[in-house]
Amino acid sequence: GTVQFKSNGTAIGSPVTVTSGVATLSYAFDAAGAQSVTADFTAGAGFVSSSASAQTVTVSDPAPVDVET
Repeated sequence: GTVQFKSNGTAIGSPVTVTSGVATLSYAFDAAGAQSVTADFTAGAGFVSSSASAQTVTVSDPAPVDVET
């Protein structure tokens, strides 16, 4: 099956194939702040589709890198 991750109800990235029971998506958010992230599983043959409850992720801006001038 595949998993479609969503942030605040909007799909992020493309659906990810589940491998050995795990689906992973690397994603860089556009803005700092709280994001409500969900995952919708679309099942393959012999499995049942499902959706995960929303989880809140707090996104922060990276600290600027000091460069000696």
